[in-house]
Amino acid sequence: MRSAPARGPVAVVLAHQGRSDLCEELPYTKTLIGAGLRVLAFDFRGNGQSAYPSENALAYRRDFAAAIKHLKGEGRRGCF
Repeated sequence: MRSAPARGPVAVVLAHQGRSDLCEELPYTKTLIGAGLRVLAFDFRGNGQSAYPSENALAYRRDFAAAIKHLKGEGRRGCF
């Protein structure tokens, strides 16, 4: 998981497509941070730097929910 700080209360989760990794989304971070948004990019399980789990290999919804929970734990009011 890679995150970039911003002071605003709103955050954006960048989730890659298919068999890719978070590097696919990094070009967008500069613009989003410049707009005052907190940015979090992560690799879904079994992609990029994330390990391939022995169970629930296709539980991508859980990965995305964990990213949002992380941001809300930082006090972000809105996550997109």
